[in-house]
Amino acid sequence: MRESGEAEPFKLVAAIPHINEVESQNTVFYLKERALHVFSEAHRVHEFRRVSEMEEVSEQDRVKQLGDLMNASHKSCDELFDCSSLELNELTQMARDFGAFGSRLTGAGWGGCCVSLVLKSDLENFIQNLMGYYTKERSQGSTLWVTDDLKRYIFGTSLGQGALVLDP
Repeated sequence: MRESGEAEPFKLVAAIPHINEVESQNTVFYLKERALHVFSEAHRVHEFRRVSEMEEVSEQDRVKQLGDLMNASHKSCDELFDCSSLELNELTQMARDFGAFGSRLTGAGWGGCCVSLVLKSDLENFIQNLMGYYTKERSQGSTLWVTDDLKRYIFGTSLGQGALVLDP
């Protein structure tokens, strides 16, 4: 049910090229949910930076807060933006079960990649647990992945500077 004063969703996006094709394949847009995700995600990005720079808070507390932000991000991607999947939800939950402070999908979603926040001291065990899940025997009598191949997909990395502008 629309709140008073809320415009018809397709009227809001009428100027978008090819909107007729989009409209013919979608009966609803969930614009409010998508907007809530985008604005809350932007807030989480700023909050992530703020928490990262809080030197007065113990590293353990910062990591916990950062993990909570990652988990909230994944939940929002799943429930409000609808860009997760059952498999990604399972993978991020498994990562948390194996000791990640936070885990969220990465990329545009709708795929199978996630990033997880794990203490360096726990990394080897974390990776082994994930690989153990993927290499266990299935009901078909085979394994899902070849272990050597998995090393290309499950790996640890360190924090980096991120995107930056190079001025030669």
